[in-house]
Amino acid sequence: MRKKVWYEMIQIKYGEVYLSLYLDLQKDLKRYIKIATLIFSGSGVFGWVFWEPLAWIACIVIAIIQLIGLIENHIVRSDNELEGISVLRSMFLKYLTKLEELWYDCENDTKKENRVKDVFF
Repeated sequence: MRKKVWYEMIQIKYGEVYLSLYLDLQKDLKRYIKIATLIFSGSGVFGWVFWEPLAWIACIVIAIIQLIGLIENHIVRSDNELEGISVLRSMFLKYLTKLEELWYDCENDTKKENRVKDVFF
């Protein structure tokens, strides 16, 4: 039973770390898309003298950035979805805490094997 609790703890920890990294990646992507949109849109308006010889390239770059902005919700999760993932991560952490308590009981033999089994399942 101790092995089962241990492997479950490892699995939950991997899940929690994955969700943490995934949330960070999604937030970074969202931030980078907004920054790129602002920079290229602003440079298109304020830097027209600079872009004038390359007007077609500037228009294409701005159009691509605007298209990325339009399909952003298909590339990056929405704020509501990210909140739901955050809730899931907190549930993983609560479950991990309970598993750690159970693991502690297994390691220190404070509970019998049958009791640990009942609590686990």
